[in-house]
This record gives sequence, structure tokens and C-alpha cells, in this order.
Amino acid sequence: MKGTLLITLLLFIFSCKERSSTLSNQKKNDTTTYTYNGYHNFMKLMLFSNKKFKYTYQDHPELGQFKVTGNYVKFDKSISLKPLDYEKCIYVESNDTFRFNCTKLKNGHKIKTQYDILEWKNNNYLLSEESDFIHTVNGENDDYQRFINYYNQGFEPIKHGKYLISKTKKTNDLELDKDVFPKKYRKLLLDKPIIANIISIDKKEDDKSSFYLEIKIDKGANDNVSVGLTFLDDNDSCYITITNVLKNESIGRTGYYGDISEVCNLKQELRTRWNKHTNEHSKQP
Repeated sequence: MKGTLLITLLLFIFSCKERSSTLSNQKKNDTTTYTYNGYHNFMKLMLFSNKKFKYTYQDHPELGQFKVTGNYVKFDKSISLKPLDYEKCIYVESNDTFRFNCTKLKNGHKIKTQYDILEWKNNNYLLSEESDFIHTVNGENDDYQRFINYYNQGFEPIKHGKYLISKTKKTNDLELDKDVFPKKYRKLLLDKPIIANIISIDKKEDDKSSFYLEIKIDKGANDNVSVGLTFLDDNDSCYITITNVLKNESIGRTGYYGDISEVCNLKQELRTRWNKHTNEHSKQP
């Protein structure tokens, strides 16, 4: 009798553990995570099955981490976030040890709230047309521009820019469908690289007393150049974003420190993509 009770008890405990493990795995599977990891900075968006989200980001360790929580709505090809609570977390020293100390914020930093879902290769991308203080890279204003520049330069779908991505086991081997992009971005997606030369360089100063270079190249609208495209040299040192397009010429800008000649030079060749950056989606002649 005792043996029967013992076996029954063990079976009950085992079944409870099994159920707990199943629920735990199910909970993990019900959470979708999108991430970006850079040098000293990162972004992480967790979407829970109860329609809650947690967004954590860091620009630099010395600035701490920011956490935003709230609700979200997922549509067929888009996600909308509704932030409710904000926290700032910093490392503090206590008794020769460091711990994370978080403080509630009444008004947190603005984050992007409207995302489109792009599925390509084995990546699910979250791309937004919105701009916030987290995403300011080389004058690019939004996720679409950064994705397009990484695509044109041959990095995608293997290396990624500063936008949110979730890896998937399902692989979409089709070519990138330009029609899924908002209309204003489609002409920026290039089928082949554009090759140009610098014809003038001017030093400028903006309203914040910061200097930049205004660079004119010998390719324009007739060569499929559009505002927002990025050109770079073979060493990635001269990097310009197009701000104005004429018929046969275009104007771009880039920041610089020190000697202008260490950044860009007259007659220097710039391209939207170089051989060393070419990945599987495009082959350069």
C-alpha cells in the first residue's frame, strides 16, 4: 500500500514538473523579441502574449539604460506601441560592489511607436518612418533609410544597421520585394551600384556651430540618384548622404574632424556599393 502511495505521489510530482516545464516553454514561445546590438549600445523590444511590451535601450554604459513598458497592438504587417511607464537605470557603487538602480521617470525619452514588419531571408525586420533621439546615424532619419543604405552597400541580409530584427527559422529566398516599401523609398533601392566622382568640396557651418562638408558629385537624377542615398569610398572614410539632386549632379554632406583631405578629395571615386561589401542578394560586375 505504501509502495502504491509512493509511486502515485512521485507520478503526481513528475506530472506537475512536466506541466510547469510545458507552461514555461509555452510562455517563452509566446514572447517575440526584436534586438539590435552595437558598440556600447543596444535596443531590445519584447512583445508578450498578453499584449504588453518592454523596450530597453542603451546609447552608452555611462548614460545608463532606459526601460519603457506599455501595451501594443499587432496587425498583419505592422505593430503599434503605446508607452505607459518609463524608467532610467544606472550602475551605482555600494560597498565596493556595483548594482543596477532604477528610477521612475514622469516623462521619458520619445521612442518610436509605429513599426512595419518586413520579412526577408531569415530575418523579420521592424522598420519605422519615425525619428527619435536614439536613431541618429550619419544624418539618416529613419529605419527605412538605414536599411536601404545597408542593402545598397551589399551588407543585407547578413549584416544589419541600427534597426530591430528578429531571427526566424523560416527562410524566404525570394528577391526583396520593393513594392512592400512605402512608395517614397522604392526608388532608393538600387538594382546596381552607382559610381560617381567628387567635383567640389566646400566647408560649411550649421546653425549649431558645427562644421560639415558639402560635396558635389558628377551624377544626378539622370543616373538614378535620389535624396537620401549614401555614397562612400573604398576605405569607408569619405561617406556622404545626398541632400540635393540636380539633372546631372548631386550634393551630399558629411561631418568631419581635422584635415579635410583626410576625409574626402577632389576627383575621388565614390560608390553606393563596393565589391568587398557585396553579399548574396546582389553581384557587382
